[in-house]
Amino acid sequence: MHAHRTEVGHATGEYQERVQTIQLVARIWRPSVISFVRTAMRGGSEPDAVAEVKAFGEGYLDVPGHLAAIPTPGHTSGHCSFHLPDHGIVITGDALVNRNVLTGKPGPRLMPRIFSHDWEQAARSLDELAAIDADVLLPGHGELLYLSPAYAVQQARELLETGGWWDR
Repeated sequence: MHAHRTEVGHATGEYQERVQTIQLVARIWRPSVISFVRTAMRGGSEPDAVAEVKAFGEGYLDVPGHLAAIPTPGHTSGHCSFHLPDHGIVITGDALVNRNVLTGKPGPRLMPRIFSHDWEQAARSLDELAAIDADVLLPGHGELLYLSPAYAVQQARELLETGGWWDR
């Protein structure tokens, strides 16, 4: 497995940066949270530690596809997005998603606050994505987006201002 150098401890299980049970219990009245908790109870969200991790830094990786790592911390301390400039694609992972995992609402957005290790940093990481020249985004949740990163980030920022608790 490969991981950004600031994500290695998370991947190996040295520490975990994930939602706390109490945060979910406080929102259990929402049907979407109940569904998420059911999945988690079946082991659907329990990560397996990886024994061996090869660390990488920013920039192009020594892998096929001319893939560039772009640090987008917030969801976790070492979260990275990946740019495939030859194809106009950005893999945003959980830095910018296209579906709220709690409500199911579609649209470009940050993960809900409870799923981010440092939510304010996650919001700042949107700047890194907005600067990328691409026209397809592959988010960690929701359908792919045929939008420029700048436009997707603009929509996500609007939700930060106008959305409910689930989008802040």
